[in-house]
Amino acid sequence: MITRKNILIILAVLIVVGIGVLVQFYEPQRNKEQASSDEQALQSDRKFVNEKGEKWGPLPEGEYVFQVISAENAQPKFLEGVVDPPDVHVGDIQKFRIVVQSPAGINSVIANIETDNGTTTVPLEMTGEETWEGEWQVKDTHDTFYHTIFVARDAADRENSITIAWSDACGIPISGNWTTTANCTISSTDGVDNGNVTIQTYTLTLNAAFARNPGRSVSINSGSIVIGSSGQLREAYLYMADSDSDGYPANSTQYTGSASGRRRRSVLTSYTTDCYDSNSNAKPGQSSYFTTHRGDGSFDYNCDGSQTKRYTQTGGRCENCSSEARKEDSKFFATLIEDALAFQHFPNGNGECFPLGVGGTGWSGSAPGCGSSATYYTNPGDCMIDGCPWQAYGCNWVTRTQQCR
Repeated sequence: MITRKNILIILAVLIVVGIGVLVQFYEPQRNKEQASSDEQALQSDRKFVNEKGEKWGPLPEGEYVFQVISAENAQPKFLEGVVDPPDVHVGDIQKFRIVVQSPAGINSVIANIETDNGTTTVPLEMTGEETWEGEWQVKDTHDTFYHTIFVARDAADRENSITIAWSDACGIPISGNWTTTANCTISSTDGVDNGNVTIQTYTLTLNAAFARNPGRSVSINSGSIVIGSSGQLREAYLYMADSDSDGYPANSTQYTGSASGRRRRSVLTSYTTDCYDSNSNAKPGQSSYFTTHRGDGSFDYNCDGSQTKRYTQTGGRCENCSSEARKEDSKFFATLIEDALAFQHFPNGNGECFPLGVGGTGWSGSAPGCGSSATYYTNPGDCMIDGCPWQAYGCNWVTRTQQCR
């Protein structure tokens, strides 16, 4: 007989079992999501160094979708594509999809993947009227060198290509016109300030904002612009942080908006970053020395990573004109008097003695630290004879503060 009490017991058991199933079902899912999150965090921190010693990356995560802008007369004409994913490891599968068109029809499309130790060619197959797809199993690393090149040939035997140069920075000048001289990629906000842009022969890949000033032009004579999902062409001015207005930015970050402490990139001296952006005297290449620290306790005014003292000579003291010195100098004068020329130079037997090496310029003790003061001898003086006895004259010293840079 099934009673109300029995029904409640059965329901309780089912609820407990259900909760257990839910815990077993969702717990692994939570761990999987956590692992995926950790992997993405590691990817975002991943940096690479190319053959020129330049840091590059990180690579876009997941499926990389891009659009292509080419010269009007380019044939075949690339329209869009997918690299899924860009960042792969040995043994992974990487997939490609390219949309390309030509009035004559497309005969073939290939992907050349240039990595650290060679090039792999992957033929793509037509999967739609203008769509070509393919994949490969990764066999090499791309920590130093990484290009993905798509090459299309049409029925009129015309060939065109685009190169996504993941590992190559563009090296745009700080101000003025810029023309592409190689395939390159923009991975963080950049662009051309106070000049025009000309895309010639090569592919410019945008994975971040690329700015050109209002009233300035972007011309594609040949070559292409590949615009990733995070990339964009923007009409704006470029700014960098330079709070002390010394011409050297505080860091390499660029902005498309003005703010306190930012200056137009085109008015800066160099991309070389400042070592202390709160003192205009502290900057790369500073040649002057200073007696007070730059503001943070450091005397590294020329940004070379060290504090260089200006005055390092030690052993400063007055010349010694003791009886021993008189004895030595008397012999010296006796020799001079026997020499006619010397006698004419010192006709009365009076004149300077050569220093005996016991006096000298410099600090009286060890060289003090930057900004500290001590006695510094600027002239050890000389021994003079004018009758008897010998006397020291002209010995000068000052209290000097150590200068550094």
